[in-house]
Amino acid sequence: MTTFDYSTTNLAELEVRLSSDRLQPYRKSVGGDSERAIRLYEQNTLLAESLYGILQGLEIALRNSIHVQLSVSFARPDWWNAVQLKPEQATMLRSAEESLQRAGKPLEASRIVAELSFGFWTGLTGPRYSELWRDHLVKIFPRRHVQRNEVQIRLNSIRKLRNRIAHHEPILFSGKLPRYVNQIFDTLSWISPVTARWVRSNSSFEERFARYRAIFPMIAGKKT
Repeated sequence: MTTFDYSTTNLAELEVRLSSDRLQPYRKSVGGDSERAIRLYEQNTLLAESLYGILQGLEIALRNSIHVQLSVSFARPDWWNAVQLKPEQATMLRSAEESLQRAGKPLEASRIVAELSFGFWTGLTGPRYSELWRDHLVKIFPRRHVQRNEVQIRLNSIRKLRNRIAHHEPILFSGKLPRYVNQIFDTLSWISPVTARWVRSNSSFEERFARYRAIFPMIAGKKT
């Protein structure tokens, strides 16, 4: 494993490349110490990396479960052409199709499903799709009786965390990471307990969070 020298020169170089604006919340949390700010930034990166796999597990299971259910319900793989999509989801669908066309790929249902964003699938649990939920989507949660608004609140919260990670933003300072992780696993278990156990068995989050808490106990222990 390569070791890194946290010399004054190297820290100054990192600040230029990462930007002082990006490092500002980390530096503020450690009282202005440059080395500890970089080490805290490292912990943020490691935890974001560990969360990627968990979020991927939920997102893929959710979209595939919705796709299978609606394909059966409407007896066609391109069920979106049988559902009256609201403007936001219709725009996302067009963007996905255009992206595939630019890449020279066929507009097959499986490719479109993979191209659609997490926001598209989360949107389908919104109040404007209450009839779709009642008649079809509630069936993808066979392990637990859930309400549409409960699922939407959960998914929107998880989506915001996913977006922060995707945009390389800080995720350490809310004090809620373990709660988020439990929500992700809990929601995934509503769809498929087997998949939830498999994703958990391959997760490094608990180990990495314990290390982060050991290195920065005052920050990790903050309640917000």
